[in-house]
Amino acid sequence: MRGAFSPACLREEKRFNLALPGIDGVCGGIPAGALTEVVVPPASAGSGLILEALVELARRESAYLALVDGSDSFDPETMGVEGLDQLFWVRCSRPEQALEAADILLRDSNFRFHVVNLSHHDPGRLKKMPGHVWYRFQRLAGQEGVVVVFFSPAASIPSARLRLSCPAAGGIERLDWPRRRLAAELRVDVLRDHRRAVPGKGGKNGLLGLAAS
Repeated sequence: MRGAFSPACLREEKRFNLALPGIDGVCGGIPAGALTEVVVPPASAGSGLILEALVELARRESAYLALVDGSDSFDPETMGVEGLDQLFWVRCSRPEQALEAADILLRDSNFRFHVVNLSHHDPGRLKKMPGHVWYRFQRLAGQEGVVVVFFSPAASIPSARLRLSCPAAGGIERLDWPRRRLAAELRVDVLRDHRRAVPGKGGKNGLLGLAAS
């Protein structure tokens, strides 16, 4: 798969800021034309904050976002009415069903942003998915130049160019925090980033190199 992550391709990759300092500051945002995997433990609220930021990004870009809800767990009341105007919601109950829906939507040019939430499914079941499924998604994302974010319970997607991990939520006092503060405090760990700057060469020229994964 050497050609899939050629240096020329990586330098030209576009990334979108999410207005989440904990993500934008560590990896420059979410890439277009590639898969992003966000590993979300059960006790984390990070997926909701990131989804909300992606919906807001779609609004800023005057585009539509397709949400494939892999376990019918999304609560639309957590978002404002304005956010729902940009959202196309597909409710599923099985991971296989969610991946079939994502495959169809990725071929629809009406959607520039895609989210597939598989975080409530058994990680062992996801890891048994054939590798060619994920690489097909990567190829479709590259062809369409769209943003594709998967939420998963554990690292499961071999073709993800960016893999982030949301730590578990803090103490019970955070339950009373406003969403703006939660978003400002959200921090992620970068588990993989194929566009990481080469130490000593990033500088003002922004030269990039492959990062080990």
